[in-house]
Amino acid sequence: MKILILPMGGIGNMLMFLPTLEKLHKEFPEAKITVISDEDPARYVLENISYINLIVYQKLLWSFALKLRKENFDICLLPYLSGGIRKVLFAKLAGCKKIISHPYFLFNEKSNFLLYSKTDEKKQHDVESNLDLLKPLGIKIINKDKKIKMPLPKNELTKAMQFFQKNKIKGKIIGIHPGSTPSTSYKRWPANKYLEIIKTLLKNKYTILVFFGPGEEELIKEFPKKSRLFLVAKKTLNETAALISKCNLFLSNDSGLMHLAVSQNVPTIGLFGPTIFWRTSPYGAQNITLKTNFPCVPCYNPYKFNLVEQNCQRNLICIKSIPIKRVEESIKKIEKRK
Repeated sequence: MKILILPMGGIGNMLMFLPTLEKLHKEFPEAKITVISDEDPARYVLENISYINLIVYQKLLWSFALKLRKENFDICLLPYLSGGIRKVLFAKLAGCKKIISHPYFLFNEKSNFLLYSKTDEKKQHDVESNLDLLKPLGIKIINKDKKIKMPLPKNELTKAMQFFQKNKIKGKIIGIHPGSTPSTSYKRWPANKYLEIIKTLLKNKYTILVFFGPGEEELIKEFPKKSRLFLVAKKTLNETAALISKCNLFLSNDSGLMHLAVSQNVPTIGLFGPTIFWRTSPYGAQNITLKTNFPCVPCYNPYKFNLVEQNCQRNLICIKSIPIKRVEESIKKIEKRK
């Protein structure tokens, strides 16, 4: 059997599809699973998974689809929110015999003939929506199938341990990601609030690793270097994941690094404003989602990118007004579990 998976978007989207890939491989261990990824850092989520044939391609051109016809794919899966009519047409042109997608509003009754099967649209997490793609194949999903796990090479874990030893890092360690990709700055809890949290944590003898991704150079300037405060930037995805895996807790905006912490089984606190918290919150019972209850939340429309800040009439009060006290209480709550 040959299975094709089309691009999944950013790091978080890729991580939230890992349970589906793992379950697919368990059910069809002899199948050849090909994943197409664009030239995005998200592709590195898959580089340590041996059973995947990863193809990195800049764009889903029709000429590329025609080249794939020789592969004779039996099934094509369109991960959640990576679908739409264009990708269904791409899969058809690539000669995929069966196509499984979600029922996006982009489809109308007249276009349903393009689909092999479509799942029900539900108010649920992306992890669960992605796993729903397997149900038309007769695959039953149980709770243990839903865990996000990104494998890491042993050498990366060794390097992370060496980093901790070199900097004499021990005791209680918290990772923090105060950023997001520059085009989604509306996801960011204010830097001054993170700084207030950091002051409290340092007083309580925590060691803090503040992580920064590409395009967050300006944000780094907001965070001064202090004893037991380390600014971590310009690291590969594997290096970042390995360092996060050594943390006792992770605090983050809605970002790829938030899901990366979840993938390393680190208790995670996610701060949410305009984005759809029930879809992309840190998945798992050990994690905490903090948000406000304004009637306009969530306003984010995944089909209309970068319009949140332009359309917001309340100056993003939803994310900005999450109280520092609630974050501190959540940190204490996770501490008490241990």
